Parts: sequence; structure tokens; C-alpha cells
Amino acid sequence: MKSIRKNLGNFIPTLISVIFFCFVTNGTERKIFRVSDVPAKQDQTNILPSALNLNIYPESTKKQSQNLHSFSVSSFGARGDGITDDTQAIQKAIDAAHAAGGGIIVFQTGEYKIKIQANLSIGLRIYSNIILQGQGYQKSTIKIAEHQGNYDSMIAGASPSSDLSNFSAYNLTIDGNSQNNWVHSEDDFKNSKFRYAIRIFAGKNINIDGCRFQNFKNVNVITTNGSEVSNVDIRNNRFERIGGGSVDHDHSTIYMHGVNGRIIDNVFLSRDGAGTKGARTAIEIHGDSHIVFGNKIVGFTNGIFVTGYAISSKNQVVVNNDIQDAHSGIMIWAYFFENSKPEIAVENCMISNNKISINVVAWRPLFGDSPNQGIGLEGNSNASIKDIKIFKNQINFTNNDTGRPTDTLANGVNLWRYKFPKVLSHNIYIYQNRIMNSLSSGIYIAMPIDKLEILDNEIINPGQTKQDFDKNYYSAMIVGINKNILAIKNNIFVDNQPSNTIRLGIVLAGVCSSTCIEENNKLQIKSGANIPLLTKIN
Repeated sequence: MKSIRKNLGNFIPTLISVIFFCFVTNGTERKIFRVSDVPAKQDQTNILPSALNLNIYPESTKKQSQNLHSFSVSSFGARGDGITDDTQAIQKAIDAAHAAGGGIIVFQTGEYKIKIQANLSIGLRIYSNIILQGQGYQKSTIKIAEHQGNYDSMIAGASPSSDLSNFSAYNLTIDGNSQNNWVHSEDDFKNSKFRYAIRIFAGKNINIDGCRFQNFKNVNVITTNGSEVSNVDIRNNRFERIGGGSVDHDHSTIYMHGVNGRIIDNVFLSRDGAGTKGARTAIEIHGDSHIVFGNKIVGFTNGIFVTGYAISSKNQVVVNNDIQDAHSGIMIWAYFFENSKPEIAVENCMISNNKISINVVAWRPLFGDSPNQGIGLEGNSNASIKDIKIFKNQINFTNNDTGRPTDTLANGVNLWRYKFPKVLSHNIYIYQNRIMNSLSSGIYIAMPIDKLEILDNEIINPGQTKQDFDKNYYSAMIVGINKNILAIKNNIFVDNQPSNTIRLGIVLAGVCSSTCIEENNKLQIKSGANIPLLTKIN
């Protein structure tokens, strides 16, 4: 999934051309997610899974190992000395386990060098009911040899349709050896030569736990991608030295599509930190009922994509993640899937209690004027979103520069449509977020939504851009009045700088024709400047 809107160029939205997109057809009345449904006191402590009724500790597929025999790769001739080609020896162990109905493939301490099997374009061929078991990721390593060219996967089924149900990998390092397997251009990934570490396109009950994946320059490190994939658990893993080099390209470290996936308590580190090429997105989810919880992501262009570019994308939870040195934090993509055009692309999505740090300058060499955002809707999205809850997130913009023409869209929360401005969305709730040092407005809403509530947010020192814009873009919040219900209540706008950058509190554009409430919002300006709290543009 392409992750940066390069096609925006130097387009600067105006209040007239953007905000008036909010006058569209009336929507059907929906249930409102009330502020009482989230904690009333704003703090940034982690939310416990039990408070949200999250099932992040399901019945583990580890129980299956109790009924499986062990197959030591050393018994089949693997040396683990980092020099010998151990591909065939490991494959013999896997094949023997498969013939027995499944088994545990045991890797003793050592570095196991493998090569790509040219007839399959993969390193190791796996099956259902296979467990790869190391002694700890510091001790047991599977490493691809140097100069392997373009290939499909290090570890995968014989074909994309192979059923890999009950596959697991525990306590191993998987090393892509990217320093000695160069990517010369994006053409290296043509013909599905995506260089996956693990590829699973069909199967259920997949566990990957306690592993380290390092030195990868590819399209995805782990892909569990298909409508036949379900109950995938990826947790407690480390993804280190991802991307790097001279070639930038599309990439998602974990790409998950299917039903009932969990991506929990993993660490993602790009090779060079902020500005790393080929470290586009750490986590990308498609499908239904996924939980992304407690992950740490450092130095990726985008932290997390919640993607509706599929037949269905419902019931997504993105909570308690720590995203550092990103270009943008969490982005929602809402697209029709091929010829199917459902009304809703992303439905019932919770984005809560995430900490997002945006590094403005470090990504400039790669993406130029593309605007940084904390949480946003991809601007070219052509499908509707519904029941989106964005609350208790902490978003901070750091390392600012001299300003860019598109800084008007560099917001803490940005919901805006560029190509399809009349698409109607439903029931958006933005509560109790803390947004600091955004380049323009802290919250920018410029698309049709039949119900929108913006309550109890704290916006601190917005308008940090050095670019010269209309004063409306130096406000705390810009909102196009919606056709149906709008509530903006109990928000606090703070400017604690000696020379304030905030010039306006709330900017409302349009004429409210239904139930629109603006009350109990407050300005706190240290400089003592007289700043209008509410500005209306008809």
C-alpha cells in the first residue's frame, strides 16, 4: 500500500474550497458514542485490555505442541556454523515432521545458513502443523546466504494456496542479510519477488512469538494475507534494522489481512531511524477484528495503517502503541475493493491511548511537501467510514523547520478528502486527545460527517509552521459544520509561549442547519493576547 501522498504536490486547500464540502445529503440517525463511555479524567497512562474487553490472550496454539514429536535439525545433518549450507538438512527435518502429521522443528544454538530453492523461489518449504522452535532469538538464527537475488520468501508454503494452519515460530532470529542482498531498484520486487521472511496466504491458528527479524529490505517481513487467513497471533517479537540503503520503496513490516488477528507487544526499529528509506509502514491491517496493542515503533514513515482496501474492514482496535520519529502516526485508508462498492470501507474502529511523536525535518529529503499528520484519513480515500473513535491519544510534533506550502494539512487529527469530497461518513468521535505543537490547527475536519463529536481535547501551541498562511490556519481547530449533528464541547486551547502562535480558537465554516452545539470551550493564552474563541465563516 502506497503510504505517502506525493500527488498532492503544492496544493493548498482554502477554507472555501474545503470546508464547504461538508454540505451534502442527510444521513440516517445512528447511536452516539457518549463521552461517558470513556474515562472522564484525561491522563496518558496505558489502558488495560480488561477495561476495553479486549481478548489479547486467547487460547494459544502452543497447546498443540504437546501432541507433536520433535525433529532436531542437527539429526538431519544441519551444522549451524554460519558457513555450511543447511537448507536441505532443515528441509528434510520439516518434510519428516510433515509426513508424521506435524512436528516441532528444533534449532539448537547456532546460525543456520539457508539458500533459496530456485524451483520454488523460497528458502524453506513449510506445511500445516509445523512449529519452528529455537533456543532463544539470541541463540538460534536462520540466516539467508548472500547474493540470493530476487525471490519470493525465506519461509513459505510450496504455493500461495498452501494451507498453513497451526504453523508457529518461536524463539528464533530470522535474518534477511540485506547488506549482502542488495535492492537495486523497485523493479527487484516485480513478479511477486517480494522477499518475505514468512509468507502465509491461507491457514488458521498462526503463532509467531518471541522471535527477532533483522536486516530486511523487502515489501513485507511477515505477510498473513488472504480471506482464508484467521486467528493470527504475532507478539513479543523484535523487528530490527528494517529498510535502509539508497532505494526507497513501498513496505509494511507486518501486513495482515483476514479475520481475528493480534499484533501485540512487538518492537519495530528501522535501520537508520527517522528518514530511513524503505521503512514505510510498521503495521498494516486489512480485514475484520484485529487488535494492534502495545507495540513500539521507531523511525518508520508511518506507524500504523488501518486499511479498508478490502471487501470488509470492521472492528479494528489500535490501542497503547508508542510511535516515535514518524512522518505520520496512524492513517485510515478507505477504498472500494475492485468492483465491489460497499457503503462503508472501515467500520467500528477504535484508536485510543497511543503516543505519537512526529519528526518533521528528518523526512523532508524523502517526501518533500507531503504533510505530517498524527492521526488522519488518507486524502484520496473514496469510500465511507463509520463509527470511528479517536480518544486519549497523545500527539506531539517535533523538530520543525522553515515551513512548507502544505503545512495547512499538518494536524494532530486530520479528516479531509481531496479527490472525493462529497463522500459521506458517519459517527466520528474525537475525545480527550492531547495535541502539541501541530504545524497548523490541532484538529482539522473538512469532509461530510452526519454525526461528529469533538469533546474534552487539549490542544497546545498549534500553528508552529513558519509558512505565512491565512490566520484561520493558526487556529486550534477548524471544523466544517455537518449536515446532521455536531458537538464541540469542553475543549481547552493552550498557548504557553512568550510569543503566541495561536491566532484563533475554533473556526466553524458554513451554516448549521441541524443540531450544532459549541459550548464550554476555553482559551488559555500566556502572552495575554486577545484571541477570539469562536470564528464563523458562512
